[in-house]
Amino acid sequence: MVASDAVLAAVAAEGGAGLLEKLKPEEIAANIALINENLKKIFNDADMPELIQARLAMCSYTSIANFQTFASSEDSAKETCKAPGLSKVSLPTIAMISAVILAWQTCKTRHESATKHDAEKKNLGLEPTLRPGEYTTYKQQYEIAHGAKTADELPGASILEKLDKEIEDGEFKPFRLEEIVSKKEVDDAYEAKVEEQGIPTTTSLTGVLIRQQVKVKVGRPTNPEEFRKRFEILNAGIELSKLKNPEHPLLKDSNEKVWDSHVRYMLGVTVMGLKKTNDEGAVVKTPSWNLVLNYNQKILNKVAVMMNEGPPRTGGSPLPPLPG
Repeated sequence: MVASDAVLAAVAAEGGAGLLEKLKPEEIAANIALINENLKKIFNDADMPELIQARLAMCSYTSIANFQTFASSEDSAKETCKAPGLSKVSLPTIAMISAVILAWQTCKTRHESATKHDAEKKNLGLEPTLRPGEYTTYKQQYEIAHGAKTADELPGASILEKLDKEIEDGEFKPFRLEEIVSKKEVDDAYEAKVEEQGIPTTTSLTGVLIRQQVKVKVGRPTNPEEFRKRFEILNAGIELSKLKNPEHPLLKDSNEKVWDSHVRYMLGVTVMGLKKTNDEGAVVKTPSWNLVLNYNQKILNKVAVMMNEGPPRTGGSPLPPLPG
C-alpha cells in the first residue's frame, strides 16, 4: 500500500464521505482515463490517491486549465476540499487536502505561465498554437467515444488552431482541402522543418523563446478515396474542437452524418456522376475531377458564409449552382 492509499484508508475509516465515497475499480479506471497526461502526472507527483483523481475527473477536472479553476486561493482551496467530504480535521485529512492543494498550485502556476505565453504571441502577431498536452486530452476523450485512431486518421493540430482563432475572431473562413491534414502529416512536416532549420521559434519582448506554428499544406485529392479521407479528418478535427468549445452553437450541428452526406452528394450521381447526353442518349460530357473539386470548394465557401451570416433569407437552395 502506497502512502496516499494509506491516507485514503485512514480518512475513509474516520467517516469521510462525498469525494471519498467508494467507486468500483472499473469506474475509477474509466474516469482516470479522461484525465490529461500532464495533469495526471501532477496528481501522481502530489501523491493523490486514484479515487480522489477519479472523483475530480467526474467533476470535469481533467486538464490543467480546468483544475486551476478549482479555487482562487489556498484558503478557498481548503474550503472547496471541505465540501466533498474532507472536512473532518485529522492528520490523514490534512495530508489529503495538502495533496489536492499542491496539485492545484502547480496547475495554477503552469496555466498562468501558458496564458502569458499566449498573450506574448498575440502581441507579436503570431498564430496561436495548441499545446501538446491539450491535444492529447481531446484526443483521449475523442477516442473513448470513437475508438482508437492512427495518426493518419487523427486531425492535425493545425485544424484545431484554425478553428480556435476563428472562434476568437468571430469569423469563420472556408476550409480548403489542402489545409485538411492529418496528425501524421503535421508531425512529419514539423520534424522535417526542425531537421532543416532547427525548432521554429521567435523571441518575445521579454526575451522568451516562443514556438511558432508550422503550417502544412498537401496536394488536392486525386481520387474519390482521398477526397473521402479529407472529410473524415475534417469531421474528427471539428469533433475535437467541440470538446474544447462544447457550448459553441456553430459547431454543434457538425457531425459524421453531415459530412458523410456531403461526400456522398459530391461523389454520387448529382455531381461527379452527372452526365450530359445527346438526342440519341449517348453520353457526351461528364464533369472532370478538377471541376468536382472546384464545385466542392464553392460549397465550403458557402458554408463559411452561412456560418457567419446565417442561411439565405430568400428561400430556395443554399447550394451554389451545379457545375455545367
